[in-house]
Amino acid sequence: TVALGLLSACLDAGFRPSELAYIKPATQCVSSTLCARWCEEHGVSCEHIGPVVFYRGYTRELLTQQAKARGIDEAGVTAADGASNDTR
Repeated sequence: TVALGLLSACLDAGFRPSELAYIKPATQCVSSTLCARWCEEHGVSCEHIGPVVFYRGYTRELLTQQAKARGIDEAGVTAADGASNDTR
């Protein structure tokens, strides 16, 4: 991740772990992330679940609401769903 690269570069540049911190500002996943595990291993303060947690299905619901507001039929939303099958 970009955050992990930045944190690692800061350590390489001479920052102490106590001078760094990481927070994931928004997430849909509440399980531990690679960046959170890295922070733990390197002694960097970390909050991997930030103040904004989107519930499962939030993006789909938002797309459906926007589509209805714009007069886009359900087929357009279904096409977007098809493109995202089996993705993370």
